[in-house]
Amino acid sequence: MGKSFDPRLYLVIGPENCAHYTILEVVRQALEGGITLIQYRDKYSDTDTQVQNVVSLMNVAKEFQVPVLVNDRPDVAKQAEADGVHLGQSDEGVQQARILLGKNAIIGLTVKNESHIKTAPIESLDYLGIGGVCPTESKVNPDAPLGVNGLLEMLKVSRAYGDLPTTAIAGIDESNCDAIAATGVNGLAVVSAICGQVDPKTATQRLRQKIDPFFEKGIAV
Repeated sequence: MGKSFDPRLYLVIGPENCAHYTILEVVRQALEGGITLIQYRDKYSDTDTQVQNVVSLMNVAKEFQVPVLVNDRPDVAKQAEADGVHLGQSDEGVQQARILLGKNAIIGLTVKNESHIKTAPIESLDYLGIGGVCPTESKVNPDAPLGVNGLLEMLKVSRAYGDLPTTAIAGIDESNCDAIAATGVNGLAVVSAICGQVDPKTATQRLRQKIDPFFEKGIAV
């Protein structure tokens, strides 16, 4: 539906996630290390601040031709002219976001169980974000982690309902990224595995080295 993108290594980042650097510094290092997609997730800043931050991120990311999405806020994505939005089950509806952002926007949706997949408006989406897969401290998640086996079951259901790309999120780091990539997802979304590291660029490169063998070249969709 939207423009092409590569979900292989997907950085989810917000002001509260950065342990050692500013958001822009982390993003630049991650881009240099090989991040392929960015989501700005900010639950606390006001609208104007979010718009300004997204515009700044896009100015950096465009040098690397990496799309920037906004979590939860189609209005912020619209004002900042971001590449798209990622929505949760309780956020503004997918169809409304598509109308607001247009046919070229990248729109993703979090799905946490089989019912979410079966009721997802597939025709208006560009990818599904499956999670949480592993325990995580970067976001409060009342649901039990899916684990690798649960992720595999979700992927089966997803493929039965369409061919949307899928990304896995929550608790993914260098210790488990290869096992999760081996499930057949199209990409891995990470937070602290990059944002919380003293050397985000090297951390990104190490993740790419581990997961790239599981992805064919030209994964962009």
